[in-house]
Amino acid sequence: MFNIGISTACFYPMYLENALERITNFDVHVCEIFFNCFSELEHSFVKQLKNTADAAGIKISSIHPFLSGLETFLFFSPYERRTNDGIDIYKRHFENAKYLGADFFVLHGASNSTAFCGMEQYVERYRRIADAAKESGITLTHENVCRTVTSNSAFILEFKSAMNNEVSFTFDLKQCIRAGEDPLEMIQAMGENLKHVHINDFDFTKKECRLPCDGDCDIQGIINKLKSIGYSGNLITEVYSDNYKCSEDISRSLKRLRALL
Repeated sequence: MFNIGISTACFYPMYLENALERITNFDVHVCEIFFNCFSELEHSFVKQLKNTADAAGIKISSIHPFLSGLETFLFFSPYERRTNDGIDIYKRHFENAKYLGADFFVLHGASNSTAFCGMEQYVERYRRIADAAKESGITLTHENVCRTVTSNSAFILEFKSAMNNEVSFTFDLKQCIRAGEDPLEMIQAMGENLKHVHINDFDFTKKECRLPCDGDCDIQGIINKLKSIGYSGNLITEVYSDNYKCSEDISRSLKRLRALL
């Protein structure tokens, strides 16, 4: 059975602790934490987040780092020493994810606008990050993002093969649409390796992200496809704060989404 939740990213640039507090006002029992700066990785701050979530009976299922836009630079360049430093930085995220009780960490990966380092090196670097996450009991998940190499299902399939199927994915609907990809084909490509979902919707006329069930996408078809591959995990609403007008919009979206399950 799917668990419907919300990402703190939905309220950015609201401070993270306030965004989590806002989530406690909705009828959800799972959420994603999107860290936004280094100071939010301090233990005293993370402890505050845990206390808020625990008091509301909300499980923090996943962690998203604020350095996603730098992952090409950090991990997938020829400069080996910077990769080592990058992994050390992400280890702080993994340790905090473990403390918060999260299961998944979301990676964007290498940009598709720069020279690709090659599949062999990409796999080697990805395995090192994944191994570091595993040491903290966290599963690294590679997200399909329109500006990264995983934006298309063909790369997903090639990457899975190169990884000997030892890889996990996060599916994001809006990113799939932005990349001009068929969401059903992307879900099929990820298959049994799909572990986490960012659910949203899209206004094709305005070319803007929307709350689930507030746009033009066939959300029922997406849900049916997820069921067909055996996915039964979290559906985390992840949109931008300018994609809706008020909290009531989010509540209505959650209600509509539940009705489709």
